[in-house]
Amino acid sequence: MSKKFFGTAGTPYEDGYYHGKLIFPSDFPFKPPRILMLTPSGRFATNTALCFSISDHHPESWNPTWTVSTIIMGIVSFMNDEREQTYGSMNTPAENRRKHAKNSKKFNLKSSEFCQIFPDLVPVLSKKVKEEKTEETNSIDKEACSSESELEEAEYENQ
Repeated sequence: MSKKFFGTAGTPYEDGYYHGKLIFPSDFPFKPPRILMLTPSGRFATNTALCFSISDHHPESWNPTWTVSTIIMGIVSFMNDEREQTYGSMNTPAENRRKHAKNSKKFNLKSSEFCQIFPDLVPVLSKKVKEEKTEETNSIDKEACSSESELEEAEYENQ
């Protein structure tokens, strides 16, 4: 089962769109799922079975009353807590995680699996990518203009 979740506001993952897989055993809910993240985040290795108390790495701690929502909340909670480390987790600088969050939209749009499973998100992400590109272009133009103006002012003052 593929699941998506969004980066938590106020964290380096804000505005990120993350795609992961929960692979359920035939005897679920009595056995835990395997958990994989597919979208790079800077927090989890991609396409690697993650080691959580809610994953198949620790069947002894699994609780059959846990739901898919419980699992997703656990993943998001772990993602936001940089102190926690486990197999498949990463601890990259916040700036890198912000870049991954920003690039997550483009990354997911390039994934045919993501686009097939979440077709409702394709136009939303496409629009956001275009808006971000426009913002970047405007920012670059303003920086160039302010630099040129400052240079002209400095040259005028030196005359």
